[in-house]
Amino acid sequence: RRAMGVDWAQAPDDTAAPVIEQCNSPEHLDVHGQTCNHLHLLALHEEHGTQYPQQTDRLVEYAKMWKVTRTCDDATGEGSPNNQYLTERLRGISEVEGLKLTTVSNDDICSLFAREWHLKRLWLPKPEQFDQAPYVQLYTEQERTVQKRLLKKLTTQLLDLEREYKAGKMNLHHPEGASYHDDHAKGLMYAVYATVRLATSPPTAAYATIDTRPQAPTEQDRVKEMVKQMQKPFSMWGEV
Repeated sequence: RRAMGVDWAQAPDDTAAPVIEQCNSPEHLDVHGQTCNHLHLLALHEEHGTQYPQQTDRLVEYAKMWKVTRTCDDATGEGSPNNQYLTERLRGISEVEGLKLTTVSNDDICSLFAREWHLKRLWLPKPEQFDQAPYVQLYTEQERTVQKRLLKKLTTQLLDLEREYKAGKMNLHHPEGASYHDDHAKGLMYAVYATVRLATSPPTAAYATIDTRPQAPTEQDRVKEMVKQMQKPFSMWGEV
């Protein structure tokens, strides 16, 4: 099963749309050294400074190529009409869920992403993998170079992420400053959320005995975690 996350933007930010799939390769072990169903980043896509209808048209072709079956996108504010158009264009191809981003929903998305990352259930490809199958069949050499560039951009954004707590709710975002962005990182978070939602509907569909659904911590758990992690850089939670 494959899922796509879409973070909509126009210049100076980018629309980012990573695709991930569920995989149980024995080469990728979790934090406990065990084989498990994990999430593998397949491909990245970026739209910069173009009109949203044209962006959507290319996203549809991209989703078809990677056989995406579930999509989550930012449906907040200007993302709402984009979500409607994308939903219509992907009808019969991929189920689309628009995310209304609030303090609570951001906490759900970010907490789920942080947990999958910390448990090493989220794996990024190495740059040289883009010069192997299936990429050599799907992409030209120039397009594979773009994939490597976007992977580097995503990795940088992940390492730059900062955590912010408001009323005990977590949000992951880029640092202050015009040179920082988090579009690809946010797209990946939405893709992870889409994949786990896909896996748990029905609940037994893909993760077998591994329950990746968000678990509601108690207030005491939240306070303990906040005290423990407040000043800890996000990049220390796992390895890139």
